[in-house]
Amino acid sequence: MHLCRGAGVRTTRGQVPLPGAPKRNDVLAGYVLAAEASRADVVIRLTSDCPLLDPAVVGCLLRDFLTRSAGWYASNVHPPSWFDGCDAEVFSRVALCEAAERAGPEEREHVTTYLWRRTERFPTNLRLPGREDHSALKLSVDTAADLARVRRVHAQLASHDAFGWRDTLAAYRAAFPSP
Repeated sequence: MHLCRGAGVRTTRGQVPLPGAPKRNDVLAGYVLAAEASRADVVIRLTSDCPLLDPAVVGCLLRDFLTRSAGWYASNVHPPSWFDGCDAEVFSRVALCEAAERAGPEEREHVTTYLWRRTERFPTNLRLPGREDHSALKLSVDTAADLARVRRVHAQLASHDAFGWRDTLAAYRAAFPSP
């Protein structure tokens, strides 16, 4: 947070306790607070457990959101085809506020559960080209073993100034060659 402030980036903090659920937060309410504080009309959800996320994928997702999603919700994870760790979601503040107003208790600990459960209303999903499916590959960081795997893949990318999702897949194959 100090790094953001030093760079002039506005930040918000503030998780709201989830009623009736000790030690759990209403993360959805926290996003509403952040969207309101920043006066954002569009929210792009990127998570810190996805350090190998390709910014170009986020750009494609944003383009899909702006052109095909009717300004409500777009993701690349429902259903997944990208590797776990190349996850992003885009939604409008209007959709976020609707979710906050209507979501049940089980839909509040994760920000977009309300939205992606309603695919009839929020249908946009960015899939990989063709029949590619890398969703079985886990390159997000939730455990120490995950961190070690991602570091090993990242070491293969060290010579790149920038890298995309295909480079990440190639680095994974180099770090973990098939027998």
